[in-house]
Amino acid sequence: MGRVDEAGDSVSVVSSLMSVTDSSASGVRNYDWVVKYREFKGVRSVKSLPLLGFHGACKYSYMEPTTIPSSLFQSFYAKAETCALLWEESPEGIWTKEFRPPSVSDLAMHLERFGGARDFNTSFFDANVRETMTRMSRIEGDLPTVLVDTWLTTDNLLRVRVPSNTSAGIRWKKKQLRAKVDALPYALEEAVRDIVGLKEGRPYSTPPCFCAARGKIVDIFKGPGKKEGRLVLVPDLKRHLMGSLTSVPYSKLVSSFSKKGGGVLIGMGNYHMNYSQLAEDIAGIKKPVAYLCVDFSGYDQTVPAEVIQWGLTRISSRFKTCQGSHAYWKSELNHLVHTEIAFPTGEVYMKGRGVASGDPWTSQLGSEANWLMQELAFRFLGWNARAWTFGDDVIVAIDCLPEGRPSSATLLTQYATAMGKLFGLEVKGSDSYCTPQLSISGPEPVEGKSVKFLSNFFMEVGVIVPAPEFAKTLESMMYPEYNPFTNEHTELKSWEVEELLSFELMRTSCLYITSYWNESSRHLLEQYHIWLLNLHVRPTPIPTFRLMQQLTLWDLDWTTFNSIWLTHLPSYADILKLYTSIPQHDRVDVGLARAKLSRLTTFQSRST
Repeated sequence: MGRVDEAGDSVSVVSSLMSVTDSSASGVRNYDWVVKYREFKGVRSVKSLPLLGFHGACKYSYMEPTTIPSSLFQSFYAKAETCALLWEESPEGIWTKEFRPPSVSDLAMHLERFGGARDFNTSFFDANVRETMTRMSRIEGDLPTVLVDTWLTTDNLLRVRVPSNTSAGIRWKKKQLRAKVDALPYALEEAVRDIVGLKEGRPYSTPPCFCAARGKIVDIFKGPGKKEGRLVLVPDLKRHLMGSLTSVPYSKLVSSFSKKGGGVLIGMGNYHMNYSQLAEDIAGIKKPVAYLCVDFSGYDQTVPAEVIQWGLTRISSRFKTCQGSHAYWKSELNHLVHTEIAFPTGEVYMKGRGVASGDPWTSQLGSEANWLMQELAFRFLGWNARAWTFGDDVIVAIDCLPEGRPSSATLLTQYATAMGKLFGLEVKGSDSYCTPQLSISGPEPVEGKSVKFLSNFFMEVGVIVPAPEFAKTLESMMYPEYNPFTNEHTELKSWEVEELLSFELMRTSCLYITSYWNESSRHLLEQYHIWLLNLHVRPTPIPTFRLMQQLTLWDLDWTTFNSIWLTHLPSYADILKLYTSIPQHDRVDVGLARAKLSRLTTFQSRST
């Protein structure tokens, strides 16, 4: 039932199609899950959202994600602190943190943000949005208006790949088809019927999504009342298939668009000269006056519906109009904005703004909406500025100001005030700053001294590379988001001890790669790796299937990981290959990029 690829992380729809003809015999053929929600007279869990009703079929058991600190790393670090083996002082409070998941009440607090009144300057938005979107399309390059011709077809459904072992949605769980690989043939049959319906002018419907979550590192002494973790809304598998028909091909196109004047950075990662190319785009012809690095509070839940609608309108204009396309885009907008959400206790709510984390459009449309709001804010402020976005992350390069040069604090205040008045967004002052420097050189980054994007600072080592803070590396090692052994009071069997050691060695090698350009982080991980190998426990000769599935947590994939890294840290040559391999798209000047790489020989001699 579907083919799982070598890493076990995705499944091909092509092979699943062969199973559809047999599905009627399994008793799962009646997929119409049109729930008639009945009136709910109990206690409302989420007061700010419209309550559609209640249904027993929408009740489910919410399992809090669990993990435990790394006992091995804690033992090492305690000794390292005592023996003064570290170059860097321990960050304050590092021993009083934990990776805490959200409870059911926390989920309700997260959902509350999808409702309630927030500022939105309708008159300014309506007067400027069309001209702003035209400007955004020009910034992306001299491109044809239509970039995707044939797209609303069943053949394209067969090209969709889905993460095989993640949840297929609440209704499939009720049918004991918990993973996408199990439910895929049946969801595919529905999606095929929906495409037929779309071509007859009928928008498609989808069952409600359900609440999941991710934990978050917090201080154990943090005051009560603040919601924990991060909300994830898991859509139905059919919704995943239908949304991916357009979100996946469009995201691939975006990576080749010009970014010199700003834009969406979907696909941006640590490797392949991405930070060096972005730094070149940001620097421009003339050095900007200042750079803003901005973090928003609850961005996914607060993006206005009007911004989402216009963002999707601009994206849809890149797809050729065809039979059924109007009904398709109408359906997409409805599912993105008016998402139906099943709460664990059986109530079903409907949100009216925001882009739910978990939807196939979340990253792309969240980034598009962010860029649109940035461009409108610059117009409102009278700034000549550019913005680069990835979800809620944004870098702003201010090229010219209307008069004078206000202080960094004033610029950030002006920006935060504009984003609040125009769109109701909250800029987190504690995590946002203004700096005159794009990059910094030296052993490690300094908070606020250079641009930061996706939790990495721009470091100059001959080319621009990403470097995380030492505290971030330390937290990741001490409090892993995933730990294969979540019961610290259970005595491990010999094979489990070997796998645990392999897990620690594996994540040490991965974080060594992502933290390499921070000297203190690199030193920490080198010392820990030596300590692990001196435990006199042999790691597994090759990574287990369970461990390989976790590589994405450390920004790698199974095709990149080398088994030798279980016993040896990646070499400088290994790391250089990852960071400097040049992607094959028109945005990168290959000759210029290769010339820059020669400068890294200086760094190599310094680091070896």
